[in-house]
Amino acid sequence: MPNRGGGARGSPLLSSPRGRGEGQAAFWSRKKAHHAYLPCRGPSVTMPLGIRPIRLERFERSLRMAEKRRKKGWFALLSFLIGALWLLLSRPSIFGGSFWVGTWLCLGVPALFGGWHAWRLLRSEGIGGKGIGLLLGGGSSLLLLLLAILHYQSTRLAIRIGFLETPEVHAQPEGRKIRLAYLEMKQTSGNDGTPILFLEDGPGGSGIVAALTDRSGLFRRLRKVGDVIALDQRGTSILNAPSLYCPETWRYPLDEPFSVKRALEILRPYLERCAKGFREDGVTLSAYNTAESVEDLEALRRDLGAKRVVLWGAGYGSHLGLAYLRKYGDHVARAIFHGVEGPDHTWKVPETFDRALARLAERAARDPKVHREIPDLGALVREIAEKLADRPISMPLTQGEAQKTIRIGREDFLMWTAMQLDEATTSMALPKHLFAFSQGNFEALARWTAKRIRSPHRSNLTAILTDCASGATVERKEKILGSVDTFFPPEIINFPFPSVCDFVPYHDLGDEFRTPFSSPVPVLFISGSFDPRTPPENAEELLPHFPNGIHLILDGAGHGRELFRKSPRFAEILIDFLEGKPISTRKLAIARTFEPVGEGEESPAPMP
Repeated sequence: MPNRGGGARGSPLLSSPRGRGEGQAAFWSRKKAHHAYLPCRGPSVTMPLGIRPIRLERFERSLRMAEKRRKKGWFALLSFLIGALWLLLSRPSIFGGSFWVGTWLCLGVPALFGGWHAWRLLRSEGIGGKGIGLLLGGGSSLLLLLLAILHYQSTRLAIRIGFLETPEVHAQPEGRKIRLAYLEMKQTSGNDGTPILFLEDGPGGSGIVAALTDRSGLFRRLRKVGDVIALDQRGTSILNAPSLYCPETWRYPLDEPFSVKRALEILRPYLERCAKGFREDGVTLSAYNTAESVEDLEALRRDLGAKRVVLWGAGYGSHLGLAYLRKYGDHVARAIFHGVEGPDHTWKVPETFDRALARLAERAARDPKVHREIPDLGALVREIAEKLADRPISMPLTQGEAQKTIRIGREDFLMWTAMQLDEATTSMALPKHLFAFSQGNFEALARWTAKRIRSPHRSNLTAILTDCASGATVERKEKILGSVDTFFPPEIINFPFPSVCDFVPYHDLGDEFRTPFSSPVPVLFISGSFDPRTPPENAEELLPHFPNGIHLILDGAGHGRELFRKSPRFAEILIDFLEGKPISTRKLAIARTFEPVGEGEESPAPMP
């Protein structure tokens, strides 16, 4: 007797009610044929050719459930059509209006319901057949629902997206225009407060993305004081025109240990092609620098109709904010700068990273659990670097379904160590990883370098042009390039600068731009004690030039988001400062503990 139901283990009757790609008519025909060969034995049936027993009611129930899922899948497609029709008729926009109630009624519930069942059916039947319709129905409905939620959030939070048209070269007001996007969160107190301009780190970071993601909570709290505005600086983000992201990507080879020299050889033709393409499109690349961005901020202030603004800058944003404060100080009420990058702090000094490593080693020596496994953390770091310099290692790497090999050398390790020191969280995990490396397990380093160094990169010319234009004074260059005895070489800390500046047509802003200046404007400088990239020394260097300046140190914070996410008192201090209240606190402590060392180190050792 032929096996009408398919094979025992791979049978569609045992794995899913209908075979992949099988039409509905063929399915019901097979079901009837199957019943013709099933001798009935009470509540159970025995399938032919020794196939294992299956309860008839369970089998029929699975058929009914499959049919229900198909009906719900069609409902998902219907929900998409209803939602699309509603969106078309209401013509919604996150830039204004209110339509969220209708959207929830017409789109929200059907999208969630249909999307869930589309996912279940896709898992059982694959993309073929009705799976395509379900993918369009459920997936598109969920996408439209996401847009609806974004609009609802913008309505609830009184968010407005605006655009500013400004000259690309401000010295040529009749010349080519560019478009800058900004996000505005309206004040909640009802008072006519001074607008707060947020300037994101980078250069190249998106202020709008920061406002809607990791800094959103702080943004909402600061709305108590005034409107909060996040600007996407020129050349950044897809909302700006132009956005100077290169159309191509570049990638460092997996089978070569990283070296700065080799990376620059790969970068040169890539960046030259990218710059050539933008120049052919009419972009004046030399206009993408901090001085032109200062004029963008002034144009935004005028566009907002504000007599004065509060500056809030993070990292490079503090560099931009200080440049604005130098030229337009009369239009600044107050300023908050954290992760401080002064006028001559663009290029980093290797000694600050050496000091950060030394402080971490001292802290590890005071921790009995870490000290037991790693008696001298600084010596271990140097030992690992020397071994990798003498003999780079190979590690197996899985990318998708492909098995590859990645080669790791000394400069991979130095780059990784410097990046770990940037944040307190990763610094606290450093001893754990170093101990694993000492045992021959470089898996964490392989994963990191595969993601951060060997994966495809799409460079943003704005970031390169801006940092090249800001540059460094002769004295600072000599200090950086003369750091021959430091553990961290200057070319690792500042990669790809300064060499990359030879590949792009930037405009040097000169030493006058980089010299210190004084201002009576009240300024709150904020630094993380763990931060080697914009260390507390930067703010201390600037503080004498600001008679109304305050320096707050977050003891236990690093360079980035830790500055404002790890202390509940942080937002309160910012609000007090913006309201003109006295700030007595000069240091906030954030508790830190090392991650356990030597636990679970059973990953495969590197290949020879």
